[in-house]
Amino acid sequence: MTQQAQGESQPQREHVALVQPLDALGSSLPIDERKFLSELSPDEVPPWADAQVRAYRKRLKEIESHISTYCSLRNTQASIHVLPPEILGRIFAHACTTRRSLWITQVCRHWRAIATRTPRFWANALDSGRLCARLESEQDFLRIALVGSGTLSLRLSMVDGFGGAWKHLAAHASRMVSVTILVNFDHEVTALETTLSSGSLQNLRTLRVLKGRLRVTTVTTMPRLSLQTRYLPRLRELRIPGGLLSSASTVSTLEHFAVHGRMHNLNKHDLARSLKRCTTLTLLELNNILRARWVEIRRARP
Repeated sequence: MTQQAQGESQPQREHVALVQPLDALGSSLPIDERKFLSELSPDEVPPWADAQVRAYRKRLKEIESHISTYCSLRNTQASIHVLPPEILGRIFAHACTTRRSLWITQVCRHWRAIATRTPRFWANALDSGRLCARLESEQDFLRIALVGSGTLSLRLSMVDGFGGAWKHLAAHASRMVSVTILVNFDHEVTALETTLSSGSLQNLRTLRVLKGRLRVTTVTTMPRLSLQTRYLPRLRELRIPGGLLSSASTVSTLEHFAVHGRMHNLNKHDLARSLKRCTTLTLLELNNILRARWVEIRRARP
């Protein structure tokens, strides 16, 4: 009788030994679930645990949704929301001085909706720093900001990838009043020359071309920029490396003309002829193209 009782209790002791670690892990579970877990065999624990995981994850999503809703309700009662949306939009536009200012759109749904509907906010965002247009994330930002800026004038500064960015900018070329671009490769100069000669930048007033470490990759010689009044009728300020300026350039509307670096293909006579046509020129800056490091010539308007 004793041996039979011992034989019957042996499997039970093995079952308890297997479940004891699970009981220790489940100490934080509700009492009814711990009780149910203690009655399961080792083979029944994994499927039951999987089912509980799915159930808890579903409940977690519901709880997170409720938390988000209550946070939104709390935010709607904040004192700043007493201000009319038009005033908030102006505040956001003035606050957008760097790319980091875009965090405003992540504060709450109300702020995001107002910022999205404020063209000046997006126009200032485009003017808040240099755009590395060769990056897909930057092109995504460019596309969103161009649409969000509505019909406002645009001021852009780009570091790389002007050719890739132009597919987004082409439809908004008439709104561009200022462009600053750093070129590093010959194909970027070619893309810029094509754009400037297309006649699409009729309202461009300021053009600044900065030279990085220019490298020739697709042609034997570095292309030049030929700037003409008929393509840029409102251009007032031009800053350009001397090595990229073509001898055929003539922009009679210039008021401020700055050239820096050696002019490999433009002699002083060509430069003089170009300047003679600039009847509105009031400021000429020549940097590192003459013996003097800086030469600045001022001439009163006629």
